[in-house]
Amino acid sequence: MEIYSQRIFCYDTPDLFLDCKCSIPESFDQYDMHVHNLYELDYIISGHGCYHIEGKRYPIFPGCFLLIHPIDAHMTQVENDTTYERITFHFSRELLNEIDPSRILEEFIAGLPSPQLTLSASAEGFFKQLFQGLYTLTATPKEFQGRMILSTLTVCLFTLRNLQRNSSEVTVSTGVNISQTIRKVLLYIHQHLSEDLSLDDLCKQFSISKSYLNKRFKEITGTTLWDYVLAKRLIIARQNIQNGVPIQTVYQNSGFRDYSNFYRCYIKRFGVSPKKDSANRSNLPRQSN
Repeated sequence: MEIYSQRIFCYDTPDLFLDCKCSIPESFDQYDMHVHNLYELDYIISGHGCYHIEGKRYPIFPGCFLLIHPIDAHMTQVENDTTYERITFHFSRELLNEIDPSRILEEFIAGLPSPQLTLSASAEGFFKQLFQGLYTLTATPKEFQGRMILSTLTVCLFTLRNLQRNSSEVTVSTGVNISQTIRKVLLYIHQHLSEDLSLDDLCKQFSISKSYLNKRFKEITGTTLWDYVLAKRLIIARQNIQNGVPIQTVYQNSGFRDYSNFYRCYIKRFGVSPKKDSANRSNLPRQSN
């Protein structure tokens, strides 16, 4: 079978990103684990599989949403016997606060007990109609594309909030813990990212062997423990640098033992030095992975 993956439309800015994509069977089976400093909202149009988000597994099926917080590590596994089509928004905290200065949406997202929301049939019909306009953006002048995307995202988020608060038309799924032990390790890492995190210390903390931790961590997250820690540290560091925090302060609070190592890792991941990143945020392409 010919491999085919079609990007129907893509809009890419540092604070707002939209990707409408369709993949036929066998075009892929997994996205690698990745971390970014933006919110991610995924709407599944067709296909089945699962999302892995911070040690929990959530099923993929048509009509569900996944609302992923910044810094949450996640990856996608898709069954290759059906067409997989989805709409993905990425948006920054700053943009969220611009469209809603009251912080109602931020409180809604923070208060969700799980990133997955399942719609009733009537609610699903509304969102299908709402997102139809996104497929016409290729014929829309570029200067209006961002406004249309932002308007659609705003309506989507407020509608999800209202449905979840005022009716039973949205169900928040709990997900499945793949391993309670690894889930605890992930939570511990998240809470101690600025501290020294060695394999020996983690094994002692949770009374497990190095071989077990390395093997199960890779199975569940799709990456090594060190790469997971490194990705989170660098994304948080970049976010702070772009928010105006002095580079020296960021480095000292990032969990790196020396600045030269921090500098090398930063350039390798983002293709730009911390100093240039601090000065040129508005000119940088979005780095989501």
